[in-house]
Amino acid sequence: MSLNRKLIPKEYRLLLPSGDFGSFEAFGLPPTIDCVFNLFGRKKPRSNLRPARGPGETVRPEDLAFLKEWVRDKPFVEAFIEPETLVNEMSVVLVDASGNFVRRRIGGPKGIDVIIKKLGVPVYDVEETGYPQRMRERIEYERILRKREEQKARREKFERGEHPGF
Repeated sequence: MSLNRKLIPKEYRLLLPSGDFGSFEAFGLPPTIDCVFNLFGRKKPRSNLRPARGPGETVRPEDLAFLKEWVRDKPFVEAFIEPETLVNEMSVVLVDASGNFVRRRIGGPKGIDVIIKKLGVPVYDVEETGYPQRMRERIEYERILRKREEQKARREKFERGEHPGF
């Protein structure tokens, strides 16, 4: 069975070794509905592998206002730029002297210039410098405190006679 060339959309036509358009049977394939008709609305596979970006590829006004407020109250603040990924926008992590930190999206590369001009803090690329030790110590300290609270809650349940996990 040979299909009429005019009835098959260009993206679904099969090119035979001779250079002629022919039937699906030439390749040992029966014609199927989804090969002949574009049922799902896609003519060819598209790649949507563009990273998420903010409007205008720069810092959102509400994020900038939050960052300015956070910097104003803290001594010795440094900014660390995190690269964009397929899932996340480019972001900045502000770290103060005690290791407290905050993370906000900055859109794209233009956001780095905005951070430098508006916040007036030293800016580092986290891929080159890594995160500061005080930030890593702070994260570990908070993790230990969280773990202790969970253990305390489990111990209290056990002492009341509630046996979690049984």
